[in-house]
Amino acid sequence: AAERAHAAATASVPAPGVDVAAAVADISALGSRDEVAAYLRARDRELSVPALRQIARGLGPTVSVAARSKADLHRNIVEGTAGFRERSAAMAGRGGW
Repeated sequence: AAERAHAAATASVPAPGVDVAAAVADISALGSRDEVAAYLRARDRELSVPALRQIARGLGPTVSVAARSKADLHRNIVEGTAGFRERSAAMAGRGGW
């Protein structure tokens, strides 16, 4: 409960030194899981857990902000962005459901 209260209190506070909107735009423009993962690895020191949560929120409903660690947030961002698009494209290519 305390973690949720802290997360709610910091949800609208910008992450220091991180341009969340630019990160969201950068990640949204990437086309594969590998590209998104490489982007997050390259900026790992700069992107704190609170910044990653803000980025995840900014990326939309396909990205879960429920994570216990930075690694979990990385995985959620990768799978909720390029991973989601790749799965959708694969299903569409097979004629859908």
